[in-house]
Amino acid sequence: MLRPYHLPINFPRTMLTKIAVVGAGNVGATTAQRLAEKELARTIVLVDVIEGVPQGKGLDQWESAPIEGFDTHVIGANDYGPAAGSELVVVTAGIARKPGMSRDDLVRTNADIVKQVSQQIKQHCPKASSWSSRIRSTSCAGSRSRSPDSRASA
Repeated sequence: MLRPYHLPINFPRTMLTKIAVVGAGNVGATTAQRLAEKELARTIVLVDVIEGVPQGKGLDQWESAPIEGFDTHVIGANDYGPAAGSELVVVTAGIARKPGMSRDDLVRTNADIVKQVSQQIKQHCPKASSWSSRIRSTSCAGSRSRSPDSRASA
């Protein structure tokens, strides 16, 4: 039985021009790699606030292309400029719960991160669809950070 996210091999797909993945941690980097391997876009932009991390991971992934057999260009950036015009934005940014941190503190911190990311998506990728891996804990905060006409969701 096929699950909704499994498509038949012969299913026609349209390749997107650009997909942005916000957050270059383990989830974000793996997401970018899988999107590139599936050739769902011509370019994958990995965005993170930590200097050098998205650039290094993007370069590593792009250099794996000849071995893995894909030609999607993977790049990394510390700002949203290279992600401008993305048709899809996947948000994995946020922090993990630290020892001694309450769940409320974690939700507040990640809500602030998602709010900032949502504002950047609205500014640089206003026509993009977006998806967040942190939607359950931050959906209320993210929805407050955008205007009713914005298509970006937290």
